Amino acid sequence: MKSVWLTIGLSAVYLLILYGILVKKSKLVLSILMTVVISGELIYNSVDTMKAVDKEVAYSTRASYRTFIQSGRAAVDTMEEYDKAHSNDIDGGLYRSEKTFTRCVNDNLAFGLKGITHSSSVMNAQTLNFIETMGYNMRSYYSRYDGTTELADSLLGFKYILDRGDNPARKLLHPSYIRVADYNYQDYDDKSADGSPKDKTISIYQNPNALSIGYLVDDDLLRIDHLGNDNPFNSQCVLLSTMLGETEFDSAGQIVGINPYYTRITTETVLGAVTESTYNGQATYTKMDSGDPTVDYRFTVTENKRVYAYLKTENEQKVNLWLGTWNDANNNYDFSGFGTYFETRNYCILDLGVYEPGTKVCLRATVDNDQNATIIKEPFFYYFNDDLFQKDIDVLKNQQMKIEKHRATFIRGTVDAQEGQILFTSIPYEEGWTVKVDGRKVTVPNAETNKEETPHCLKAMIYVPMSAGTHTVTFSYTPPYFGLGVFMLIIGIGIIIMFYFYDKKNNKILLARERNKKREAIQAEKSAA
Repeated sequence: MKSVWLTIGLSAVYLLILYGILVKKSKLVLSILMTVVISGELIYNSVDTMKAVDKEVAYSTRASYRTFIQSGRAAVDTMEEYDKAHSNDIDGGLYRSEKTFTRCVNDNLAFGLKGITHSSSVMNAQTLNFIETMGYNMRSYYSRYDGTTELADSLLGFKYILDRGDNPARKLLHPSYIRVADYNYQDYDDKSADGSPKDKTISIYQNPNALSIGYLVDDDLLRIDHLGNDNPFNSQCVLLSTMLGETEFDSAGQIVGINPYYTRITTETVLGAVTESTYNGQATYTKMDSGDPTVDYRFTVTENKRVYAYLKTENEQKVNLWLGTWNDANNNYDFSGFGTYFETRNYCILDLGVYEPGTKVCLRATVDNDQNATIIKEPFFYYFNDDLFQKDIDVLKNQQMKIEKHRATFIRGTVDAQEGQILFTSIPYEEGWTVKVDGRKVTVPNAETNKEETPHCLKAMIYVPMSAGTHTVTFSYTPPYFGLGVFMLIIGIGIIIMFYFYDKKNNKILLARERNKKREAIQAEKSAA
């Protein structure tokens, strides 16, 4: 209401000043007054807008930004130096890297990390959907390195992970990852009791199973149109199993058997002060008027393997999570906070850790949102079979493309293929990619558009058809219509030049001006004489 009255008042002032200028009453003074009022309004609106933005999304201090970015960039430099000194001659320095700590979703751009954490209004929807099917966090316009598993990280080539050790509850590092280097720094925004900056460390972990950006897989992968997003554990099993040619299909082409990299855990659902109903085929848990509105998922550990969880929903409504183990002395579970879920970056696969067989575990969800309810389609709890995964990932590690050269828009590598294999890449498909094998361009027909296009599978990633033998493969990227844009630029410049020379010879106004200049020059010479 305040801004409305201010707008009305300023409009009245502007009308009065304009009236005064039109009737030529103190024209100079009123013009200066108009300038002052307009400038004041612009300054007020700018300050008011900045305050409103700060209230909604919160600004941070420049000092906190500077310390965070400088230490992050230095850690990335340390990582790259380590990689150069310990190169494996496979990836050629082309790899993905990520971090377990976040200031904002586009930190990677500032750090120089090549990962999946990114926000952009120019979305590649197919790639984002693929990231979601692998269990990572995804929203309509951004993705984050949350929900990581060893299997997904390795297939997508995450070679290095940066970690500060300040988020122990949410585990984003895995047992096989090796700590290879550290970057030590002083944090001037986090000071000790005596006022001195705290000493901190960014540790660099290496994933020994990270694959090259391209590797050979069984051509059965082309039988899968896309991965589903209901169960990311099943999607990961389907993907790796099919890459190895070990997925079973029936006569209709439906999947009937895959390798069990994840084994389902049977859980018991115990409700607190909530009522259960059904909404669109999903379970709805609504808070009662009193009591603790909890939904418990309980199970007894039977294998000494890592436990993962994922709560599937089609309608996200925030809950608080608590992770607990049974305490015989208290005859109850000992819980510790496990963050929130179904909110921004938290909707993804959860690493619950490793427990001794016989341990009773409970993941508790507490309803905490304005709707006083939460909706869960299905809870997924799984053991990770790391022995089977290691055996099979070692097969793919022996089938990697060797990167020989790369730059921002170009990759060249060599690969030794066998009959029945294709080269799968973790390069997201975009219009503009050109793939060549031994110098010959490779395309496939698109049945919907009847046009040739760069081969891509799973509706997300580029692949290359292969024949048996050793081949050189190149990938180059040119933005769509870039050639047309350059052509139109040249044509436009040519037209401007043509108009220039035409005007110079035929434009009556220009010719008259030239005659006047000559006449004035002659007149000046006569006057001087």
